[in-house]
Amino acid sequence: MVSLVRVAPQVVGDGVGNLARIGSSIGVANAAAAVATTTMVPAGGDEVSVAVVGLFRGLGQDYQLFGAQLEQFHQRFVQILDAAKTAYLETETAAAAAVADGQYQVLAEPVQTLGQAWLASPAGELLDPLVNAPFASLTGRELIGNGAAGVAGVDGGGGQAGGWLFGDGGPGAAAGRGGDAGLIGAGGVGGAGWANSGAAMMASGAGGDGGLVFGDGGPGSPGAASFDPTVAGGAGGPGGDARGIGDGDRGGDGGPGATEAPGGRGSDGGPGGKGGNAGDYGNGGTGGTGGIGSPGQSWGDPGSQGGLGGWGGAGGIGGDGGQLSGSGGAGGIGGHGGHGGTGGDGQAGANGEFPGDRGGSGGAGARGGNGGAGGHALAEGFHDGAAGTGGVGGNGGDGGNGADGGDGHSGDPSWRSGGDGGNGGNGAYGGNGGLGGLSGDGSTRAAHGVQGTMGDGGDGGNGSTTSDQPDIDGGNGGYGGWGFNGGNGGNGGWGGNGVNRYGVLNPGWGGDGGNGGAGGTAYTSGGVYAGGPVQPGTEGTGPSGDHGGFGGSGGIGGHGGQAP
Repeated sequence: MVSLVRVAPQVVGDGVGNLARIGSSIGVANAAAAVATTTMVPAGGDEVSVAVVGLFRGLGQDYQLFGAQLEQFHQRFVQILDAAKTAYLETETAAAAAVADGQYQVLAEPVQTLGQAWLASPAGELLDPLVNAPFASLTGRELIGNGAAGVAGVDGGGGQAGGWLFGDGGPGAAAGRGGDAGLIGAGGVGGAGWANSGAAMMASGAGGDGGLVFGDGGPGSPGAASFDPTVAGGAGGPGGDARGIGDGDRGGDGGPGATEAPGGRGSDGGPGGKGGNAGDYGNGGTGGTGGIGSPGQSWGDPGSQGGLGGWGGAGGIGGDGGQLSGSGGAGGIGGHGGHGGTGGDGQAGANGEFPGDRGGSGGAGARGGNGGAGGHALAEGFHDGAAGTGGVGGNGGDGGNGADGGDGHSGDPSWRSGGDGGNGGNGAYGGNGGLGGLSGDGSTRAAHGVQGTMGDGGDGGNGSTTSDQPDIDGGNGGYGGWGFNGGNGGNGGWGGNGVNRYGVLNPGWGGDGGNGGAGGTAYTSGGVYAGGPVQPGTEGTGPSGDHGGFGGSGGIGGHGGQAP
């Protein structure tokens, strides 16, 4: 008994054309023979000659009538065959669309549900050992049953395969691959990455492959979070492939990066796993999302610069669609870049010999991860069937924000100015969007992913005030960092109070307030497919000096900085 009959509409269409040409040739031959067979002249005037001619004329007329009826039948047969070809083509197109939409699970899900119910039933628990015993002894694998979970340190922690006939693959242990299914069943889940174990074990295991007849691939697990600032987050596991009728599963997300020691750079997020490929029919799996980069940290020391944030991980590539029908999977989204560390505060000048130190600059934000490429649709379906759709590219991750600059420290009792505020950190560019996948016939490409947003610039640090000294200026405010939205400039420090330098009758003047820092520059997003409204930072303000001692006039306020 044949379980599946395949009809090639293109071949049937070629046959229809050949039959139509044959019918046309027969019609031309019949028309040419009509005169010779229906207009015979008697050889003589006797009754016998007339009777013979009449007989042949009758036969010729009967043949022409039969030929006309045969031509009508031939035309009708060609029309029916052509209609059948069209019906096969429409049915195949509808079936391909149904598979692409997951409606084939109307068949797959009941079988999967019934099979799992049998395994858990009392009858299954009683009979399965009797059925499985000879297969397990001969092949080391049961005929019916789900695969066992993987064991760490044994065969790489991979999950066991499902039964030869039916059964899902077992889940993998830490970083182990999920087990494959047999003829019918889903692949096992990949094992999660092992945290704090080194780059190799931090990556999670891939999902197992689906059954040879039907069954989805197993999902990849997320990568482990990093606890070592020198090691990026673990990579997400690739999704398992389908081998018959079924979808590839989703790739695991990348793990986040670790936080560095004070002043150090945060570590990068791990890349997302690739989506699984579909089998003959089905859709490719979605790529995993890239991990988040960790933020940079501040030094504890005064006046030091904040650390850089870690890069976001790249999104995983989408899986390819089915060999015969189906769409490619969407690319994963890039991870977000880590934020820059905050700049340290300025340090006081030593014993009046030095001015107040400048505040530390804020750390720069880190770049967002790139989006994963969309999966390709591999085939048009049977012959002239509808082409599958390529997967959409993933979006780039957002860039990290720049951190604020540290404040300047006041001057010591000396003739020195207060410290300037530190500059704000610059925002980072967002990641690039992934490319869209190609359609099955190669004629179209799906939408590309969107560029990630650029991070905002950090605010400039405030200038310090001075001590109560005459003619001492407050510190200048720091510049705001550049970014998607520029940071605000820091405020200038207050001028010092005037003192009685020359006696009561001649009081001193207070120092000028520091200049306000310039606002940060605003930039558009660097991507091709996205931009957005951007705002420059505001100018800092220069406050007025305090009133002088014993009637002295207040110092003149500093000017606000100009926005670039």
